[in-house]
Amino acid sequence: MHFRSKSGADFFLDGLVVECILLNLKADDLHSVSITCRSLRFPAQAAAHRALLLLAESLSCTLLRHCERGSWISQLREWEAVRQANLVWLNGDEKAVVLVKQGDQQFVKCCVDQSGNGNSASMYMRMPAYKPDTINGLGVLEFDGASVLKTRPFAEPIPQPITLMVVARARGDTTIVDSLGPNSSRFELCHGYPSGWHPSPE
Repeated sequence: MHFRSKSGADFFLDGLVVECILLNLKADDLHSVSITCRSLRFPAQAAAHRALLLLAESLSCTLLRHCERGSWISQLREWEAVRQANLVWLNGDEKAVVLVKQGDQQFVKCCVDQSGNGNSASMYMRMPAYKPDTINGLGVLEFDGASVLKTRPFAEPIPQPITLMVVARARGDTTIVDSLGPNSSRFELCHGYPSGWHPSPE
């Protein structure tokens, strides 16, 4: 590409340089580029597509073709909003946990937040056990009813609405997510009341 500055200086950028620049732009900036320079519309969309694939992979997501709507830039904008709104992301990947060994068992001392917000969950006494290669070749955290992991307090109240996604195999009267602070009301995500569903006493 050939650019001429206001001072009259000429600049030449080859395709590799242009691609490198575009790959470092957010969706809104790529949109501005695509509507400002006609010759960069296709390269901007291609950069958005590549960035979208990398972003989805970083979130352990798979893009479904039949769910794709709009241009690559518009889809990238939506996924950037998802990443921005992600407050905490914990998983059982061995690379995402800090393990301690006690006898023949491994326990999870800390589950590192993958969202980048530093909301890691940890415990130094009642740690859950770690079971590698348990479900579909993935590691899991096993809670025995007394073990627990805690994050630091969130801002109260957390901006609404919120979405919780939990992958768990629960048995009996199980609390999966629990929030209770000195200045907050009780919140629980539970599963499997033995005597059937009943409202929380809180």
